[in-house]
Amino acid sequence: MESPLLEALKEHATALRAASHLYVGFSGGKDSHCLLHALVTCAAGLGLPPITAIHVNHDLHPDAKSWEQHCCDVARELAVDIKLESVEVGSDASLEAQARNARYGVFERYMSEGSMLLLAHHLDDQVETVI
Repeated sequence: MESPLLEALKEHATALRAASHLYVGFSGGKDSHCLLHALVTCAAGLGLPPITAIHVNHDLHPDAKSWEQHCCDVARELAVDIKLESVEVGSDASLEAQARNARYGVFERYMSEGSMLLLAHHLDDQVETVI
């Protein structure tokens, strides 16, 4: 039996194939790791375009550099290109909103006509609006 994620990717294969490039927002957490792994797993069989992971380091956690290294290691293991970006985020009450806006600004810089951004969220995440 296939995972629901792989089934969903196959269900949306036509849209994924139509993209010129697939970008994955890659925090290194379980949700984005599963998405990246699933895309790579079915890329050849579905005829998917190139896949690139984008990791944004907000430097808000003491382990931020370790997460960045983890993302590089995973990308290397999966033979996927990865883009690393660091952003500065203020320290006012809307820190989460600032971090999200900075992250989406990074994603937007990589996007081009026909490319697609994929983000993963688990049930406890606040759903974000897709660019």
